[in-house]
Amino acid sequence: MKFFDYAITFSEMPFSPDGSLTFFTGGQCRYNCDGCSWGKTKPEGIEMDIDTFDGILKKKRKHTKHLCILGEGKDQHDLVNYLKVAKYYDYKVMLYTGGELKDIIPEVLYMLDYLKTGRWEGKTLYEKDTNQCVYELMEGHVIRTFNFSKYNKLTA
Repeated sequence: MKFFDYAITFSEMPFSPDGSLTFFTGGQCRYNCDGCSWGKTKPEGIEMDIDTFDGILKKKRKHTKHLCILGEGKDQHDLVNYLKVAKYYDYKVMLYTGGELKDIIPEVLYMLDYLKTGRWEGKTLYEKDTNQCVYELMEGHVIRTFNFSKYNKLTA
């Protein structure tokens, strides 16, 4: 998979008070939403082999046990092996896609704890009238859908 950066972030994953280790796929996103934080020239990133990814997750697990991947990449089947590494280290995993739940293959869904969906329309997950939605998953099945109220509090 190609990633152009990674960082500990505090706004991407709503269920992580200690932040999340977030990987950015950049130009690998197939939705190309207008106004995306990556700008008009989304960086393609560089190929990150599974061993490098493993090393980063191993090193950063003392800082957070949450992993967020922004964009599913060009081929979701490639993503599965990276998610297996995250689960090995017992990370809670969330994928953010500009697509919908139905666009994610079952093999990826099975590895996720959360899925955030919705094309970027200029409003974050925490803003009133956002189109974004978060699904809590267990073994590939939605067990809860989260909506955000006009008061920006998470409600199930």
